Amino acid sequence: MKGSNVNDDSRAGIGVRAPVRSRASRRIQASGRARRARHGQAGATLLVGLIMLVLITMAAVTAHNLARGNLQAVANMGYHNDTAAAAQQTIEAVISSTKFVQAPNAVFSGDGACPAVNTRCYDVNGDGSVDVRVGLTPAPACRTGRVLSTAELDFDEPEDLGCAVSTSQTFGIKGSVTADSLCGQTVWDVRARADDAATRTSVRVTQGVGVRVSLDDLEAFCPTT
Repeated sequence: MKGSNVNDDSRAGIGVRAPVRSRASRRIQASGRARRARHGQAGATLLVGLIMLVLITMAAVTAHNLARGNLQAVANMGYHNDTAAAAQQTIEAVISSTKFVQAPNAVFSGDGACPAVNTRCYDVNGDGSVDVRVGLTPAPACRTGRVLSTAELDFDEPEDLGCAVSTSQTFGIKGSVTADSLCGQTVWDVRARADDAATRTSVRVTQGVGVRVSLDDLEAFCPTT
């Protein structure tokens, strides 16, 4: 009987301790699941943070590139305007006199800064060095020309008076019989190419101009119609 009681007590003891280990195991398992959940949440937070950091970086880089591109566009526009102004200024200097009619290939003589003929140089930024070179390329050319008749002249104008032909002198003066005057009306193309070597900006400007010329210049440089 004692042996039987011992066995019963031991079995009873084992039966009592078993639920204690089961609750501890559940607590350990629950704790492990909680730790894994916290680790999973921390990993998701880190991933979202990295994605946001990448997006913010990409936005900042894009904004920087756009601002840089806008500044470059404004600078390029300024370079283009300066170069075009130099070309236009050169054309104005050409047509301000009639030298291009008598010598279209040598309108500008070379100097120290611009040794080449038909070339002008400009210091745009005022640093004492040449920034823009403008060449008459090609040289000014007469496109059309015709002899003016005496009926087209206004003798109140000194310029027209110099083109008049005396009708009493019908010999020795070309055009006196045909009522042609001593002048011709011409149309010229003046072309200028401006280059800025530093900014690699190049601008071409073409302007047409009507010029009253003598018959000698008309025959020498212009095709008559």
